[in-house]
Amino acid sequence: MSFFIKTFEEKYKDDFNKNPQKRLSNQYISIVEIGRAYMHKFKGLLEFLNLKTLIITDINSININREKC
Repeated sequence: MSFFIKTFEEKYKDDFNKNPQKRLSNQYISIVEIGRAYMHKFKGLLEFLNLKTLIITDINSININREKC
């Protein structure tokens, strides 16, 4: 995750120099994997808490041997 953040901030460094508080490295970021059967419940919680959220669906988790987890 930190590689992505560093790469992103480097690419847009001029924008972040103007607004350093918007740097991703200054934000709280978490990744939560939730089965689709429960997403509708989790979405309500995120809306209630008024959190900025990016939801990515249909990503299958695999281990280093490319086996389904």
